[in-house]
Amino acid sequence: MKILKLLAMVVCVSALSQPMNAQSSCAEKYRTANELRESGLATKDAGKLLKSINLYRNVSVCEPNLKSKCNNYIKEAKKAIKDMTPDLSISTSEITIPYQGGDELVDVASNGKWNIEGMTDWCKTNAYSAKNFIVQCRDMNNSTREKVTTLLVKNGSKYQSLKVIQAGRPEYIEVGAKELAFPAAGTEENLSVKSNANWEVRSIPSWCKVEKGDSVIRIIVSPNTRTIERNDDIVIESPSKSVTIKIHQGAGEEKLTLSQNDLEFSAYGDVHYIKVYTDADNWFLGDFPTWMDVQKVGNDSIRIECGKNVPNGEPREGSVQVRTDRQTVGVKVVQQPREPIILFGDPLLVSGRNLSFGISASYYMPFIGASAGGDYKGSVVDYGLGNSTENASYKSATGFSFGLFADCRLYKNIFLTAGANFTMVKYKNTFGLETTYTLPYKSYEYMKGKVQNAYKEEYTHTMIEVPILASYRFKINDVSHVQINFGPVLNFGLSAKMKLSGNTDCENMHIYNSTTGDMVDGGNYVRHTAANADFNLYQSCVLWNESYTTGNDAPVDHHDTFSESPMHRFNMGLRLGVAYEVAGLSFGLSYTQMLTNMANKGYWENERFTVLNNSDVTMRGYKHRINTLEFKLAYTLRYLKTKKNR
Repeated sequence: MKILKLLAMVVCVSALSQPMNAQSSCAEKYRTANELRESGLATKDAGKLLKSINLYRNVSVCEPNLKSKCNNYIKEAKKAIKDMTPDLSISTSEITIPYQGGDELVDVASNGKWNIEGMTDWCKTNAYSAKNFIVQCRDMNNSTREKVTTLLVKNGSKYQSLKVIQAGRPEYIEVGAKELAFPAAGTEENLSVKSNANWEVRSIPSWCKVEKGDSVIRIIVSPNTRTIERNDDIVIESPSKSVTIKIHQGAGEEKLTLSQNDLEFSAYGDVHYIKVYTDADNWFLGDFPTWMDVQKVGNDSIRIECGKNVPNGEPREGSVQVRTDRQTVGVKVVQQPREPIILFGDPLLVSGRNLSFGISASYYMPFIGASAGGDYKGSVVDYGLGNSTENASYKSATGFSFGLFADCRLYKNIFLTAGANFTMVKYKNTFGLETTYTLPYKSYEYMKGKVQNAYKEEYTHTMIEVPILASYRFKINDVSHVQINFGPVLNFGLSAKMKLSGNTDCENMHIYNSTTGDMVDGGNYVRHTAANADFNLYQSCVLWNESYTTGNDAPVDHHDTFSESPMHRFNMGLRLGVAYEVAGLSFGLSYTQMLTNMANKGYWENERFTVLNNSDVTMRGYKHRINTLEFKLAYTLRYLKTKKNR
């Protein structure tokens, strides 16, 4: 009986413990799922997030009260896993490189690390960052066929294909020389032939035999028994190209002959040997350019070597002379231009030549600045008032300029622009006030009265301007940029002329005693005169004439001299301006402030030129400057290409 009771108790305890163990296991799974989810979100570990999703699903079954939270956590984990899926795109799916070789930039948009596969010996990548990489095809493709490869840009399981094409070189034929000369005795000569197509030799002269090799032809010339030269052509042809080689053979009595008198070198340098055929006892080398290495080889040959041409797209030419005591013959040497490799460069660098020349034309708006130590600022002409009412008021100022300039790149986008301009500036001043005019009458008497004046001064300055400007360029695109220019302007005056014309009129002049100053009689005298002058402001003298506008009196000439000329010939200013250039054509605006004083102190602070009476007032510290606002149109030969003879 006791045993039965004990068994019953064990069964009860076992039944009660099973729900408790199940509940404890569900809570442990929920805690573990939370830890995996939080760690997976922090480290972006998709594996941990997937494990947490599986646990949350188990918990939602064993514990219905947590089902809502588990579903929310499952959604959060799934979204995080989706965001971790690799994404990748590139800026283009195909690029083409010229046959000369070059670089091309490709942009990459990716949410993770990426790499490149598929590079070949002729197509590589370099200098790539998180946002782009550069495809480099640096070797020339001499074949007429395109080179094609495909690069794969990968980010995890994602990838993008980039097709790279290097264009095939157009069909060409290059020969070692386009003109050969042979001695009358006959000889043999090898001539190199380079081509990317099948070629044949056509049009062979009857006195020549040609043997074709892989990249050479052997020309065998029979002796010339005649006393005149023989000339003919050998033609090498490919499907679409042909090259003509001129053949010359000297007459039987030729004393000095070279096997070739016209050599063509490749842009990357080469070596040629030339036979020297002569019956002279001695021969020697004459002049040749510094970019060649010419040596005498034995008694019958010379060696000519050229290094690489400068990569500026220009051919270079020269000649090698061979001399005897009586004769001189030469070999013309032409080296093909070396085309610059198109590399990926600084996108902010202004394009065009490093040194270029141009022409310019400008319209000037002059601002005539006049100042003095006091209020009195008169003009070149002294009208006798000696106060501020006589101050000059220059107006109608205008000017123009045209010239030549050179534009030189110093470093990257920093340039130096210097030139020479012919410049003309014109302006005017008028005087129309009433003054008191006194003039001698007799030895003890003088005439005086109020006169009405109407005079016009017309100034014309011509000069040579030499601007030396530092310039910084801001690139807009490959053929346009904005310039900021600043620097000194040297000014050399060619001429500075003041043309004076006008009238003085008076209806009530009287005669006065020179000693007492009393009026001699009550008479009323009239005076109507006109004055004209052409004053060279770089000279200290002026010739002018005075004539009566009423009556028949002949004009009176006057010649006045002064201590110094009114103006200095040499001056200097400072210029600041901006310009916009597109395809070599530029439009600019600049302001020039004259720094030096044009006025000559020795003239302005002494007695000045007058057609009336001089005032007793001296202008101290007078300054005269011509400042200008310039509107400029220019054209620079920046992008002019040199024609090449191939």
